[in-house]
Amino acid sequence: MSTSTNNFDSQRLLRRQHEQCHNCHISKADSSARSIGNVTLRECASCHVAKYCSRACQRSHWKVHKPRCAQHKEQAEKLNARHQEPSGDSNDATLRPQDMLNEVGSWKKRAMPFLFQAGYNAFDLAGNYLAWIDNFLVISLERLPEVDASSPHWSRFRVLKVEKMHVRDFCEEAAMSPKDVKDLVDQKTLMEDENIRKGAHGTISIALKISCPRFPDVALVNFLYAAYMKGDERAINITSNWKEEFMDSLGKMCEGDA
Repeated sequence: MSTSTNNFDSQRLLRRQHEQCHNCHISKADSSARSIGNVTLRECASCHVAKYCSRACQRSHWKVHKPRCAQHKEQAEKLNARHQEPSGDSNDATLRPQDMLNEVGSWKKRAMPFLFQAGYNAFDLAGNYLAWIDNFLVISLERLPEVDASSPHWSRFRVLKVEKMHVRDFCEEAAMSPKDVKDLVDQKTLMEDENIRKGAHGTISIALKISCPRFPDVALVNFLYAAYMKGDERAINITSNWKEEFMDSLGKMCEGDA
């Protein structure tokens, strides 16, 4: 079997594994692995970020999801309030705030296996299985100023930078207030503890810093918390060149090759 075929199979497996219920972590990959029939995941109707396999899982997870759901809604409302109408001096003057937020959501879904693999290698979880506790995988993402209207939503971004950052360094760089730092640490800890309680081995915490030429005065930050389960390492390409591989994979993804 060729290297390209192996890479494709790994990407497909990771994508199926991380299209998972935010409560019980059952994934589309589990459909065939456990012979349980097709797993259908539905988004939270409020934030369109979290996914659940059933209403029971959504209700069970609400205490954990509620703060993040409110953050996503608040972010969308602020962006829409500040940019009600398209401006005529932009290369992408027809872009509305909600359009971009929808595009970010599409990008996150498509990029999740690459984010997970980069985080696994960045934290060196193969050698230090507790390194996820104090770190973020930080992605600087830019929405392209000019796109083809028919292009897939997930192809409209480029990664400017990817790095591993200690939580303390991330908060200092972002000049976060003491309250915001506490809220972020509390939320991260809550998500990690919940994932461990549900049987995960750990959590890869990801911070997306999103910029857009259309909205230069708005800085968006999204946080993702990907639980990794027993067996996930089988689909990981363990490498020290994770940054180069991540940038290459994301470039190919946005060109439609991944």
